[in-house]
Amino acid sequence: MLKIIQMVTVVSAGFTIPVMGRGFTLLELVLVLVILGVLAAVAVPRLSLNTGLEARSAATDLVVALRGAQLHAMNGVPGVVMGVDGAGWSATSEGDELRLPGGLGQGEWPGSVAVTLGGCAPGRLGFDGLGRPECDDTSLSDPVRIRLQAGGSGQTVCLHPETGYTERRPGDASCGA
Repeated sequence: MLKIIQMVTVVSAGFTIPVMGRGFTLLELVLVLVILGVLAAVAVPRLSLNTGLEARSAATDLVVALRGAQLHAMNGVPGVVMGVDGAGWSATSEGDELRLPGGLGQGEWPGSVAVTLGGCAPGRLGFDGLGRPECDDTSLSDPVRIRLQAGGSGQTVCLHPETGYTERRPGDASCGA
């Protein structure tokens, strides 16, 4: 089927401008709005800043730092201590900053990360020569649970007392015994 589009010429102030004789129909406009609405409904939740990426990233950084401090203690570095609080973390050996993987001995939490410690009240974690966590030079019997909360989602970092295994778990997970 061949359609012929009529052109209308508008003369204004001495200029001749060709204009289409037909605009968009109401149906076409509604269809475009529906498609844009569906795309917005799918895309907006994915673009939300409340995805938990901050907490997941902070938890991963903390696990790497804890494992690095643990490795230093297992290699005979004396007095390895991890300080973990609401501002961030730091790794020291007899008061001097420790160089951990990535070249850092301290880190700050991004944005609005809230830290809750369990198992070691002062937030000063040490490691013995076998890599097991200790608090104030006292061996622990319960896991150390560090809860990182950012923007509606969170992560839990667990240090297990017998093995020193450090892991990141999603949400408000239990560390087990």
